[in-house]
Amino acid sequence: MLVLLILSVILGAVVSGLTGIGILFWVVAIIVFILGLPGVLIGGFISDIQDRADAREIERQLDEDLRMDEYFDKLDEINDRRNY
Repeated sequence: MLVLLILSVILGAVVSGLTGIGILFWVVAIIVFILGLPGVLIGGFISDIQDRADAREIERQLDEDLRMDEYFDKLDEINDRRNY
């Protein structure tokens, strides 16, 4: 979103500088920002979905590791009982 805002300001400044009409700065900057906003929002939404999927995968892996640790601890406990 910040990149879009910066790009809008830069394009507005370039158009305003080339034409010499100051009001075109605001017109171009606002138009570029409004037209680019849906793309940025959709991209952010897709990125958020991917981040959540990655977090779920990490959580699943941690749960699996925890179950394996509990399993090995139980095996060690059984093995210790047999040795005494």
